[in-house]
Amino acid sequence: MSREIRIPKHRVPTGPGEILEEEFRKELGLTQEQFANALGIDRPTYNMIVKGRRRITPDMAMRLSIVLGVSPQTWLNLQMSVDLYQAKQSARMAMLRKELKPLIRIRA
Repeated sequence: MSREIRIPKHRVPTGPGEILEEEFRKELGLTQEQFANALGIDRPTYNMIVKGRRRITPDMAMRLSIVLGVSPQTWLNLQMSVDLYQAKQSARMAMLRKELKPLIRIRA
C-alpha cells in the first residue's frame, strides 16, 4: 500500500537540511566540519544543504543513510516535499493551471 506524503499548504515543509542540523548534527555534538567530513563532503557544501540552497540528491541520500542509518527514501521524500511545495506556489504553476486541462476526470 503506497502512502501519500502530506505537504503543508500554509508553510514551507521542514527541509532535510534543517532536520540534519537540528536532529542529527547538533544532537551528536559535532561541528559542521566534522559532520561534513563524516559524509565525505566539504563544510560549504554541507552548509548549503542546511540553508536549503542545495538539494538532497540520491547520492547524498545514500551517504546520509550509511552515516545516520536513516533510509535514503526518507531523505528524498523530505526533499520532494519541499520541491513540490515550491512548485505549487510558483507563478509558473499558476499560469499552467489556467492553460492545462485534465484529460481524465477523477471520480470521487
